[in-house]
Amino acid sequence: MGRGRHSTARATSRSTPCPGHGGKTATFAVAPNRRQRGIFSTLSAYIVNPPRDGELVGRPSVGFAYVNLGHDMNLEALTITESPFKRLELGYGWDNLSLGDLPLALRNAGLVNYHEDQVQLHNFNARLQLLKEGEFDQNWIPAVTAGVHYK
Repeated sequence: MGRGRHSTARATSRSTPCPGHGGKTATFAVAPNRRQRGIFSTLSAYIVNPPRDGELVGRPSVGFAYVNLGHDMNLEALTITESPFKRLELGYGWDNLSLGDLPLALRNAGLVNYHEDQVQLHNFNARLQLLKEGEFDQNWIPAVTAGVHYK
């Protein structure tokens, strides 16, 4: 493999501080040549705002988004996530899509007889961090998190 255009160069990695994770770092693997592009990130394996030392419950994380889609259609999303223990994360999300004049247009076209003017979606999430990064004093162990979602 060491001949011609192909080489046995190794990927390099960088550690970058993760905001809101107590100064912990995320590892990004960067491909060494032009053929392999992209970045692999482990940010989603971290628990959102875990309890700090001496705290039983972490600080809540709240998010809101609004998108004006035109034609009286809007999308709103509200999320709240809480970490009651260092390895457990519980979350709730609410999405509301205001359909504007879409139901009337669908009825007039004879496609669908839909009378609601909005659609709502409720999301319930739970994640458990099975392994912390570097657990058991082994630097090679990555953070591993498993989760379930109910909609």
